[in-house]
Amino acid sequence: MAGVSLQPQEILRDRYQLCTKLGHNAGRQTWKALDLQKSPSETVIVKLLAFEGEADWQQLKLFEREGMMVEQLDHPRLPVFRDCFDLDGQNMWLGLVQAYIPGTCLRDLINQGKRFSEEEIKRIATEILEILIYLHQLHPAVLHRDIKPSNLIWGTDGEIYLIDLGAVQDKAPMEGSTFTVVGTYGYTPIEQFGGRAVPSSDLYALGATLIHLLSGVPPANLPQDKMRLRFSDLVNISEQLHSWLTSLTEPDFKDRPASAQQALDFLTQGLPSRTISNPISPIQKPEKIRNQIRFSKTTFKIITPGSILGIFPIIISAFFFWLFWIQASRIYELVYGPDSIFNNSSNIMRLLIFALIVFIIGSFAAIAGLWKVSSSEFQIQKENESINIRKYKKIFRKKIKTHQRSNSSLNSIFHVQSVQHNFQLSLEIEPGSIRDLILQTEDEDYRILAQCRRNEANWLIQEIQGFLL
Repeated sequence: MAGVSLQPQEILRDRYQLCTKLGHNAGRQTWKALDLQKSPSETVIVKLLAFEGEADWQQLKLFEREGMMVEQLDHPRLPVFRDCFDLDGQNMWLGLVQAYIPGTCLRDLINQGKRFSEEEIKRIATEILEILIYLHQLHPAVLHRDIKPSNLIWGTDGEIYLIDLGAVQDKAPMEGSTFTVVGTYGYTPIEQFGGRAVPSSDLYALGATLIHLLSGVPPANLPQDKMRLRFSDLVNISEQLHSWLTSLTEPDFKDRPASAQQALDFLTQGLPSRTISNPISPIQKPEKIRNQIRFSKTTFKIITPGSILGIFPIIISAFFFWLFWIQASRIYELVYGPDSIFNNSSNIMRLLIFALIVFIIGSFAAIAGLWKVSSSEFQIQKENESINIRKYKKIFRKKIKTHQRSNSSLNSIFHVQSVQHNFQLSLEIEPGSIRDLILQTEDEDYRILAQCRRNEANWLIQEIQGFLL
Protein backbone atom coordinates (compact mmCIF):
# COMPACT_ATOMS: atom_id res chain seq x y z
CA MET A 1 0.00 0.00 0.00
CA ALA A 2 2.92 2.35 0.70
CA GLY A 3 3.88 2.45 -2.93
CA VAL A 4 0.42 3.72 -3.89
CA SER A 5 -0.87 7.20 -3.06
CA LEU A 6 -3.69 7.19 -0.55
CA GLN A 7 -7.13 8.34 -1.67
CA PRO A 8 -10.24 9.68 0.08
CA GLN A 9 -12.69 6.96 1.21
CA GLU A 10 -9.83 4.47 1.50
CA ILE A 11 -10.06 2.40 4.68
CA LEU A 12 -6.91 1.63 6.68
CA ARG A 13 -6.72 -1.43 8.92
CA ASP A 14 -10.42 -2.06 8.30
CA ARG A 15 -11.09 0.80 10.69
CA TYR A 16 -10.03 4.29 9.60
CA GLN A 17 -11.81 5.74 6.57
CA LEU A 18 -9.86 8.62 5.07
CA CYS A 19 -11.97 11.71 4.38
CA THR A 20 -9.95 14.87 3.72
CA LYS A 21 -6.21 15.37 3.33
CA LEU A 22 -5.17 18.18 5.65
CA GLY A 23 -1.45 18.24 4.90
CA HIS A 24 1.26 16.57 2.81
CA ASN A 25 4.97 17.18 3.25
CA ALA A 26 8.07 15.05 2.51
CA GLY A 27 6.58 11.61 2.95
CA ARG A 28 4.19 12.70 5.69
CA GLN A 29 0.45 13.01 5.28
CA THR A 30 -2.25 14.20 7.66
CA TRP A 31 -5.86 13.11 7.11
CA LYS A 32 -9.19 13.81 8.68
CA ALA A 33 -10.79 10.37 8.97
CA LEU A 34 -13.62 8.38 10.53
CA ASP A 35 -13.10 5.66 13.13
CA LEU A 36 -15.61 3.08 11.89
CA GLN A 37 -15.30 0.94 15.01
CA LYS A 38 -17.00 3.64 17.06
CA SER A 39 -20.75 3.90 17.11
CA PRO A 40 -21.55 6.41 15.85
CA SER A 41 -18.37 6.88 13.80
CA GLU A 42 -15.91 9.23 15.48
CA THR A 43 -13.89 11.85 13.62
CA VAL A 44 -10.15 11.47 14.19
CA ILE A 45 -6.85 12.77 12.82
CA VAL A 46 -4.60 10.18 11.15
CA LYS A 47 -0.95 11.11 10.66
CA LEU A 48 1.04 8.90 8.29
CA LEU A 49 4.75 8.59 7.58
CA ALA A 50 6.02 6.71 4.53
CA PHE A 51 9.00 4.71 5.79
CA GLU A 52 11.18 3.60 2.89
CA GLY A 53 14.58 1.98 2.67
CA GLU A 54 16.26 5.34 2.17
CA ALA A 55 13.89 7.24 4.45
CA ASP A 56 15.15 10.00 6.70
CA TRP A 57 15.78 8.28 10.03
CA GLN A 58 15.50 11.62 11.81
CA GLN A 59 11.94 11.98 10.51
CA LEU A 60 11.18 8.51 11.86
CA LYS A 61 12.60 9.47 15.28
CA LEU A 62 10.50 12.64 15.35
CA PHE A 63 7.38 10.71 14.33
CA GLU A 64 7.91 8.08 17.03
CA ARG A 65 8.64 10.75 19.61
CA GLU A 66 5.39 12.53 18.76
CA GLY A 67 3.48 9.30 19.31
CA MET A 68 5.11 8.73 22.69
CA MET A 69 4.51 12.32 23.78
CA VAL A 70 0.84 12.37 22.78
CA GLU A 71 0.28 9.09 24.63
CA GLN A 72 1.96 10.30 27.84
CA LEU A 73 0.73 13.89 28.09
CA ASP A 74 -2.47 14.71 29.94
CA HIS A 75 -3.75 18.24 29.33
CA PRO A 76 -7.24 19.27 28.13
CA ARG A 77 -5.85 21.51 25.37
CA LEU A 78 -3.27 19.12 23.93
CA PRO A 79 -3.93 16.31 21.38
CA VAL A 80 -5.41 13.09 22.80
CA PHE A 81 -3.82 9.77 21.76
CA ARG A 82 -6.11 7.16 20.16
CA ASP A 83 -4.01 4.56 18.34
CA CYS A 84 -0.80 3.80 16.43
CA PHE A 85 -0.24 1.22 13.68
CA ASP A 86 1.82 0.24 10.68
CA LEU A 87 0.77 -0.89 7.20
CA ASP A 88 3.00 -3.32 5.33
CA GLY A 89 3.40 -3.14 1.58
CA GLN A 90 6.15 -2.54 -0.92
CA ASN A 91 7.29 -0.06 1.70
CA MET A 92 5.59 0.80 4.98
CA TRP A 93 3.23 3.42 6.34
CA LEU A 94 3.46 4.26 10.01
CA GLY A 95 0.28 5.71 11.46
CA LEU A 96 -0.61 7.82 14.49
CA VAL A 97 -4.24 8.48 15.40
CA GLN A 98 -5.34 11.41 17.55
CA ALA A 99 -8.68 12.77 18.64
CA TYR A 100 -10.07 15.39 16.27
CA ILE A 101 -10.31 18.93 17.66
CA PRO A 102 -13.21 20.72 15.97
CA GLY A 103 -12.30 24.29 15.20
CA THR A 104 -10.21 26.49 12.92
CA CYS A 105 -6.44 26.91 12.94
CA LEU A 106 -5.28 30.49 13.42
CA ARG A 107 -3.37 30.42 10.13
CA ASP A 108 -6.64 29.97 8.24
CA LEU A 109 -8.21 32.85 10.18
CA ILE A 110 -5.28 35.10 9.21
CA ASN A 111 -5.59 34.03 5.56
CA GLN A 112 -9.29 34.92 5.73
CA GLY A 113 -8.30 38.46 6.68
CA LYS A 114 -9.02 38.34 10.40
CA ARG A 115 -7.05 40.76 12.57
CA PHE A 116 -7.00 39.92 16.24
CA SER A 117 -7.78 42.48 18.92
CA GLU A 118 -5.60 43.12 21.96
CA GLU A 119 -8.06 41.30 24.22
CA GLU A 120 -8.05 38.27 21.92
CA ILE A 121 -4.24 38.28 21.84
CA LYS A 122 -4.07 38.38 25.65
CA ARG A 123 -6.51 35.52 25.88
CA ILE A 124 -4.63 33.38 23.33
CA ALA A 125 -1.34 34.18 25.08
CA THR A 126 -2.74 33.23 28.49
CA GLU A 127 -4.10 29.88 27.31
CA ILE A 128 -0.91 28.89 25.46
CA LEU A 129 1.28 29.97 28.39
CA GLU A 130 -0.80 27.75 30.68
CA ILE A 131 -0.07 24.82 28.35
CA LEU A 132 3.64 25.70 28.27
CA ILE A 133 3.75 25.87 32.07
CA TYR A 134 2.45 22.29 32.12
CA LEU A 135 4.95 21.10 29.49
CA HIS A 136 8.00 22.89 30.88
CA GLN A 137 7.41 21.71 34.46
CA LEU A 138 7.37 18.04 33.50
CA HIS A 139 10.41 15.97 34.44
CA PRO A 140 12.22 16.20 32.12
CA ALA A 141 10.83 19.41 30.65
CA VAL A 142 9.04 19.06 27.30
CA LEU A 143 9.72 21.81 24.73
CA HIS A 144 7.30 22.16 21.80
CA ARG A 145 9.81 23.94 19.49
CA ASP A 146 7.31 24.70 16.69
CA ILE A 147 4.67 27.13 17.94
CA LYS A 148 3.09 29.00 15.02
CA PRO A 149 -0.42 29.94 13.83
CA SER A 150 -0.97 26.67 11.94
CA ASN A 151 -0.36 24.73 15.18
CA LEU A 152 -2.93 26.68 17.18
CA ILE A 153 -6.61 25.70 16.94
CA TRP A 154 -9.45 27.98 17.97
CA GLY A 155 -11.89 25.29 19.02
CA THR A 156 -15.63 25.47 18.55
CA ASP A 157 -15.81 25.43 22.36
CA GLY A 158 -13.93 28.75 22.43
CA GLU A 159 -10.71 27.24 23.81
CA ILE A 160 -7.25 27.51 22.21
CA TYR A 161 -5.46 24.21 21.53
CA LEU A 162 -1.78 23.55 20.82
CA ILE A 163 -1.23 20.73 18.33
CA ASP A 164 1.55 19.00 16.36
CA LEU A 165 4.06 17.61 18.83
CA GLY A 166 6.30 16.29 16.07
CA ALA A 167 9.15 18.63 17.02
CA VAL A 168 9.07 18.20 20.80
CA GLN A 169 12.27 17.86 22.78
CA ASP A 170 12.07 16.05 26.10
CA LYS A 171 15.73 16.15 27.13
CA ALA A 172 18.77 18.31 26.60
CA PRO A 173 21.05 17.22 23.73
CA MET A 174 24.33 15.61 24.73
CA GLU A 175 27.49 17.59 24.06
CA GLY A 176 29.02 16.57 20.73
CA SER A 177 25.83 14.84 19.55
CA THR A 178 24.37 15.51 16.12
CA PHE A 179 21.01 17.23 15.83
CA THR A 180 18.44 18.25 13.27
CA VAL A 181 17.11 21.81 13.32
CA VAL A 182 13.36 21.73 13.81
CA GLY A 183 10.95 24.64 13.79
CA THR A 184 9.65 27.11 11.25
CA TYR A 185 11.71 29.99 9.92
CA GLY A 186 10.58 33.29 11.38
CA TYR A 187 9.15 31.71 14.51
CA THR A 188 12.33 29.87 15.51
CA PRO A 189 14.83 31.72 17.77
CA ILE A 190 18.51 31.82 16.98
CA GLU A 191 19.61 29.42 19.74
CA GLN A 192 17.34 26.71 18.32
CA PHE A 193 19.30 26.77 15.05
CA GLY A 194 22.33 25.83 17.14
CA GLY A 195 20.53 22.87 18.67
CA ARG A 196 20.17 24.57 22.06
CA ALA A 197 16.44 24.89 22.62
CA VAL A 198 15.49 26.15 26.09
CA PRO A 199 12.07 26.90 27.65
CA SER A 200 12.29 30.53 26.55
CA SER A 201 12.67 29.30 22.94
CA ASP A 202 8.96 28.42 23.05
CA LEU A 203 8.29 31.92 24.41
CA TYR A 204 10.02 33.47 21.39
CA ALA A 205 7.89 31.38 19.02
CA LEU A 206 4.76 32.39 20.92
CA GLY A 207 5.72 36.06 20.76
CA ALA A 208 6.42 35.87 17.02
CA THR A 209 3.08 34.11 16.51
CA LEU A 210 1.16 36.76 18.45
CA ILE A 211 2.86 39.53 16.44
CA HIS A 212 1.78 37.73 13.24
CA LEU A 213 -1.81 37.55 14.51
CA LEU A 214 -1.79 41.27 15.30
CA SER A 215 -0.05 42.56 12.19
CA GLY A 216 -1.04 39.99 9.57
CA VAL A 217 2.63 39.89 8.49
CA PRO A 218 4.67 36.68 8.95
CA PRO A 219 7.62 37.37 11.28
CA ALA A 220 10.08 36.33 8.54
CA ASN A 221 8.83 39.32 6.50
CA LEU A 222 9.06 41.88 9.31
CA PRO A 223 11.89 44.42 9.33
CA GLN A 224 14.59 43.82 11.91
CA ASP A 225 17.00 45.97 13.88
CA LYS A 226 19.91 44.05 15.39
CA MET A 227 17.83 40.87 15.01
CA ARG A 228 14.86 42.38 16.89
CA LEU A 229 11.48 42.28 15.17
CA ARG A 230 10.10 45.73 14.36
CA PHE A 231 6.30 45.82 14.33
CA SER A 232 5.28 49.05 16.08
CA ASP A 233 3.92 50.78 12.95
CA LEU A 234 1.88 47.70 11.97
CA VAL A 235 -0.17 47.28 15.15
CA ASN A 236 -2.40 49.37 17.37
CA ILE A 237 -1.87 48.06 20.89
CA SER A 238 -1.04 49.39 24.34
CA GLU A 239 2.55 50.19 25.27
CA GLN A 240 2.36 47.51 27.95
CA LEU A 241 1.48 44.72 25.50
CA HIS A 242 4.05 46.02 23.00
CA SER A 243 6.79 45.88 25.64
CA TRP A 244 5.69 42.41 26.70
CA LEU A 245 5.82 41.08 23.12
CA THR A 246 9.23 42.71 22.66
CA SER A 247 10.52 40.94 25.77
CA LEU A 248 9.33 37.57 24.43
CA THR A 249 11.14 38.05 21.11
CA GLU A 250 14.49 39.26 22.40
CA PRO A 251 17.28 37.67 20.27
CA ASP A 252 19.25 36.57 23.35
CA PHE A 253 17.25 33.99 25.33
CA LYS A 254 18.74 35.37 28.57
CA ASP A 255 16.86 38.64 27.96
CA ARG A 256 13.46 36.93 27.71
CA PRO A 257 11.28 35.94 30.66
CA ALA A 258 12.95 33.04 32.43
CA SER A 259 9.88 30.80 32.30
CA ALA A 260 6.33 30.53 30.97
CA GLN A 261 5.07 31.25 34.49
CA GLN A 262 7.09 34.45 34.65
CA ALA A 263 5.83 35.48 31.20
CA LEU A 264 2.24 34.90 32.35
CA ASP A 265 2.87 36.89 35.54
CA PHE A 266 4.19 39.82 33.49
CA LEU A 267 1.14 39.64 31.22
CA THR A 268 -1.57 39.31 33.88
CA GLN A 269 -0.26 41.43 36.74
CA GLY A 270 -0.30 44.64 34.75
CA LEU A 271 3.31 45.61 35.44
CA PRO A 272 4.48 49.00 34.14
CA SER A 273 5.87 48.88 30.62
CA ARG A 274 9.34 49.94 31.82
CA THR A 275 9.42 46.84 34.02
CA ILE A 276 8.04 44.54 31.35
CA SER A 277 10.52 45.76 28.75
CA ASN A 278 13.31 44.46 31.00
CA PRO A 279 11.66 41.41 32.57
CA ILE A 280 14.80 40.00 34.12
CA SER A 281 16.19 43.21 35.56
CA PRO A 282 18.40 42.56 38.59
CA ILE A 283 16.53 41.38 41.66
CA GLN A 284 17.73 43.03 44.85
CA LYS A 285 18.83 40.83 47.73
CA PRO A 286 15.93 40.60 50.22
CA GLU A 287 16.51 42.19 53.61
CA LYS A 288 15.71 38.98 55.45
CA ILE A 289 16.99 35.74 53.96
CA ARG A 290 17.43 32.30 55.47
CA ASN A 291 20.07 31.00 53.08
CA GLN A 292 23.54 32.40 52.58
CA ILE A 293 25.55 32.19 49.37
CA ARG A 294 29.28 32.13 48.74
CA PHE A 295 30.81 31.91 45.31
CA SER A 296 33.95 32.26 43.27
CA LYS A 297 34.58 31.96 39.53
CA THR A 298 34.20 28.18 39.66
CA THR A 299 32.22 27.36 42.81
CA PHE A 300 28.79 28.42 44.05
CA LYS A 301 27.60 27.45 47.54
CA ILE A 302 24.19 27.77 49.18
CA ILE A 303 24.38 27.34 52.95
CA THR A 304 21.10 26.60 54.72
CA PRO A 305 21.01 26.77 58.52
CA GLY A 306 19.57 23.88 60.45
CA SER A 307 15.99 23.83 61.69
CA ILE A 308 15.15 24.54 65.31
CA LEU A 309 12.58 21.77 65.04
CA GLY A 310 15.47 19.34 65.38
CA ILE A 311 15.50 20.11 69.10
CA PHE A 312 12.37 18.03 69.61
CA PRO A 313 13.86 14.67 68.52
CA ILE A 314 16.95 15.53 70.60
CA ILE A 315 14.71 16.05 73.66
CA ILE A 316 12.98 12.76 72.88
CA SER A 317 16.35 11.04 72.59
CA ALA A 318 17.38 12.45 75.98
CA PHE A 319 14.23 10.94 77.52
CA PHE A 320 15.00 7.52 76.02
CA PHE A 321 18.63 7.68 77.15
CA TRP A 322 17.35 8.49 80.64
CA LEU A 323 15.14 5.38 80.44
CA PHE A 324 18.14 3.41 79.27
CA TRP A 325 20.17 4.64 82.24
CA ILE A 326 17.38 3.56 84.65
CA GLN A 327 17.24 0.10 83.08
CA ALA A 328 21.04 -0.24 83.10
CA SER A 329 21.05 0.64 86.81
CA ARG A 330 18.42 -2.00 87.55
CA ILE A 331 20.42 -4.61 85.61
CA TYR A 332 23.53 -3.68 87.59
CA GLU A 333 21.67 -4.15 90.85
CA LEU A 334 20.37 -7.56 89.75
CA VAL A 335 23.82 -8.72 88.69
CA TYR A 336 25.87 -7.35 91.57
CA GLY A 337 23.20 -6.93 94.20
CA PRO A 338 22.31 -9.29 97.06
CA ASP A 339 20.00 -11.40 94.88
CA SER A 340 21.56 -14.26 92.96
CA ILE A 341 22.02 -13.72 89.24
CA PHE A 342 20.76 -17.21 88.59
CA ASN A 343 17.44 -16.58 90.35
CA ASN A 344 16.89 -13.37 88.35
CA SER A 345 18.25 -14.39 84.94
CA SER A 346 14.84 -14.11 83.25
CA ASN A 347 14.31 -10.63 84.67
CA ILE A 348 17.78 -9.60 83.53
CA MET A 349 17.09 -10.85 79.99
CA ARG A 350 13.84 -8.91 79.78
CA LEU A 351 15.52 -5.77 81.07
CA LEU A 352 18.40 -6.20 78.63
CA ILE A 353 16.03 -6.46 75.68
CA PHE A 354 14.01 -3.46 76.85
CA ALA A 355 17.18 -1.43 77.46
CA LEU A 356 18.47 -2.31 74.00
CA ILE A 357 15.23 -1.18 72.35
CA VAL A 358 15.24 2.06 74.35
CA PHE A 359 18.88 2.69 73.40
CA ILE A 360 18.22 2.12 69.68
CA ILE A 361 15.19 4.45 69.68
CA GLY A 362 17.15 7.09 71.56
CA SER A 363 20.06 6.79 69.15
CA PHE A 364 17.86 7.18 66.07
CA ALA A 365 16.10 10.18 67.63
CA ALA A 366 19.46 11.77 68.48
CA ILE A 367 20.80 11.23 64.95
CA ALA A 368 17.58 12.63 63.41
CA GLY A 369 17.71 15.64 65.68
CA LEU A 370 21.36 16.35 64.98
CA TRP A 371 20.72 15.98 61.23
CA LYS A 372 17.80 18.40 61.45
CA VAL A 373 19.60 21.11 63.43
CA SER A 374 22.78 20.84 61.34
CA SER A 375 23.35 23.25 58.47
CA SER A 376 23.34 22.04 54.85
CA GLU A 377 25.53 23.08 51.94
CA PHE A 378 24.59 22.73 48.27
CA GLN A 379 27.66 23.18 46.07
CA ILE A 380 27.87 23.71 42.30
CA GLN A 381 31.25 23.57 40.57
CA LYS A 382 31.76 24.62 36.94
CA GLU A 383 34.14 22.69 34.77
CA ASN A 384 34.09 23.66 31.07
CA GLU A 385 30.54 22.91 29.84
CA SER A 386 29.69 20.57 32.70
CA ILE A 387 28.87 21.02 36.36
CA ASN A 388 29.65 18.99 39.46
CA ILE A 389 27.02 18.78 42.20
CA ARG A 390 27.83 18.11 45.85
CA LYS A 391 25.70 18.13 48.99
CA TYR A 392 27.07 18.32 52.53
CA LYS A 393 25.85 18.27 56.13
CA LYS A 394 27.92 20.07 58.75
CA ILE A 395 27.78 18.27 62.11
CA PHE A 396 30.05 19.45 64.94
CA ARG A 397 32.19 21.42 62.46
CA LYS A 398 32.70 18.31 60.35
CA LYS A 399 31.38 18.31 56.76
CA ILE A 400 29.78 15.04 55.71
CA LYS A 401 29.26 14.52 51.98
CA THR A 402 25.73 13.22 51.32
CA HIS A 403 25.62 13.32 47.50
CA GLN A 404 27.95 13.82 44.56
CA ARG A 405 27.34 13.90 40.81
CA SER A 406 30.04 14.83 38.31
CA ASN A 407 29.97 15.96 34.67
CA SER A 408 26.27 16.80 34.41
CA SER A 409 25.07 19.02 31.57
CA LEU A 410 22.86 21.79 32.89
CA ASN A 411 19.28 22.06 31.65
CA SER A 412 17.45 24.69 33.67
CA ILE A 413 16.62 26.03 37.08
CA PHE A 414 13.12 26.86 38.15
CA HIS A 415 10.83 27.12 41.13
CA VAL A 416 7.35 25.74 41.68
CA GLN A 417 4.86 27.99 43.43
CA SER A 418 3.08 26.41 46.36
CA VAL A 419 -0.68 25.99 46.46
CA GLN A 420 -3.10 26.69 49.27
CA HIS A 421 -3.73 23.04 50.00
CA ASN A 422 -1.85 19.82 49.54
CA PHE A 423 -4.78 17.53 48.86
CA GLN A 424 -2.93 14.35 49.75
CA LEU A 425 -2.10 15.55 53.26
CA SER A 426 -4.69 18.35 53.60
CA LEU A 427 -2.04 20.72 54.95
CA GLU A 428 -2.17 24.52 54.81
CA ILE A 429 0.87 25.96 53.02
CA GLU A 430 1.79 29.61 53.29
CA PRO A 431 0.65 31.30 50.04
CA GLY A 432 3.87 33.30 49.62
CA SER A 433 6.17 30.32 49.88
CA ILE A 434 7.87 28.18 47.25
CA ARG A 435 7.37 24.46 47.46
CA ASP A 436 10.59 23.47 45.66
CA LEU A 437 13.66 25.11 44.20
CA ILE A 438 15.10 22.64 41.70
CA LEU A 439 18.28 22.48 39.66
CA GLN A 440 17.59 20.29 36.64
CA THR A 441 20.33 18.51 34.69
CA GLU A 442 20.09 15.89 31.97
CA ASP A 443 20.85 13.20 34.57
CA GLU A 444 18.89 14.13 37.65
CA ASP A 445 16.80 16.80 39.37
CA TYR A 446 18.33 18.27 42.53
CA ARG A 447 16.13 19.83 45.18
CA ILE A 448 18.13 22.75 46.52
CA LEU A 449 15.58 24.20 48.92
CA ALA A 450 12.06 23.55 50.14
CA GLN A 451 9.51 25.99 51.60
CA CYS A 452 11.58 29.01 50.58
CA ARG A 453 10.02 32.46 50.44
CA ARG A 454 9.17 33.71 46.95
CA ASN A 455 11.41 36.80 46.96
CA GLU A 456 14.38 34.83 48.28
CA ALA A 457 13.82 32.02 45.75
CA ASN A 458 13.71 34.49 42.84
CA TRP A 459 16.90 36.14 44.07
CA LEU A 460 18.66 32.79 44.44
CA ILE A 461 17.59 31.74 40.92
CA GLN A 462 19.04 34.98 39.55
CA GLU A 463 22.33 34.44 41.38
CA ILE A 464 22.68 30.80 40.27
CA GLN A 465 21.82 31.62 36.66
CA GLY A 466 24.33 34.49 36.71
CA PHE A 467 27.01 32.11 38.01
CA LEU A 468 26.24 29.40 35.43
CA LEU A 469 26.02 31.64 32.37
